[in-house]
Amino acid sequence: RSRMLDLEESAKALMKLPAMQFLSAETERALPALFNDLCEAKLTRLMEPIVDRLGACLKESNEALRRRASGMAAKVLSDGAGPAREILVRRLDAPVSAAAATERDDAVFIEVAGAVRAWIGAAAAARQTRPMIAFMAKMVKPDLLKRSSVIRTAMGATLKMMGALAIDEVSELMSKGDPNLREG
Repeated sequence: RSRMLDLEESAKALMKLPAMQFLSAETERALPALFNDLCEAKLTRLMEPIVDRLGACLKESNEALRRRASGMAAKVLSDGAGPAREILVRRLDAPVSAAAATERDDAVFIEVAGAVRAWIGAAAAARQTRPMIAFMAKMVKPDLLKRSSVIRTAMGATLKMMGALAIDEVSELMSKGDPNLREG
């Protein structure tokens, strides 16, 4: 059997799993390698629906599932490399920022804050400066920053590391009237 066929079957099988199994520790351990393998085999079309499903799980009505989804998002963002990381950053941007803005359960929010930190780290590692600045702008809300020192610290450390590049990007987005910077 070909490796590509095995990867395709693995990806399709993941999409068919019930939410509890999809968000299991076993799946969490397997996803980073699967994502990297799918990208290496040029099968990103199979990775994207899995990432989208993970993002959708951040809105689950069940708190335990949202907590698992947040932890899993943090793990795959932290462990993703190269093209996989870029896809993760792009496709998890809106779901992670929305989860941070709307999560009310404190235990789940702790996991969401970890996903935010991992998203910022992945975006910085992938040199996705503009999306990262826009993402951070969505996080600049007094109640959100008061609620999580993890988010505050990740943002501060990343902006400090980026220095002039971050300032230039913020200035450009502000000059263009980016709505995220106006809201934040």
